[in-house]
Amino acid sequence: MKGKRDYILIPIALMVFAFKKKIGNYFRTFIYLKTICSGHFKISSEFIHYHSSILNINPRTLRNHLNRLVILGWITINAKKKSYRVVGFEQLARKYKLPSPGGAIFYFNDIDQFRAFCFASITKYYIIWSRKSRYRSGLKGTNPRMYRERSSYPYL
Repeated sequence: MKGKRDYILIPIALMVFAFKKKIGNYFRTFIYLKTICSGHFKISSEFIHYHSSILNINPRTLRNHLNRLVILGWITINAKKKSYRVVGFEQLARKYKLPSPGGAIFYFNDIDQFRAFCFASITKYYIIWSRKSRYRSGLKGTNPRMYRERSSYPYL
C-alpha cells in the first residue's frame, strides 16, 4: 500500500485516553492502519486475512475492531468510493478535548509490543511531568527568584 512509513508519532494524551477507556486493542489496530496506509483504504477478504496475520489476531477479531473503530468515529466510511478513512490525531484530540503534551515515536516493527510501548511512554511522560512540577514548585532546591512574580522594578 502506498503511504507506508517505518514510524509514527503518537500523542501521549491519546494513549492515556485509550487505555483509560479500555480500548487499547482497538487503539493498536487504529495505529496499525494509520501506519500502513495514507489515510484511505478499501476492505477485501485478502486485506482482512493479510493484516490480521501481521497483527496476530483472528480475521473475525480484525473485522470486530474495524466495526468498533467506525462506531467510535476513529474510522469513517466513504459510501461513494466504498472505502474507509482513518481519522487524524488532531481531529481526535479536538473531539475528546485532549491536551497535546507531546508524543512518542512508535516504530512499526514493534507492533507486537504495542501495549508495553504505550505504558512505557505514558510512565516516562508522567515521570518527566512530575520532575518539572517539583522543580517549578521549589521542592528540589531551585533558585527561588526564578519563578517569583515580577515587580515593577527591573532590577529586582
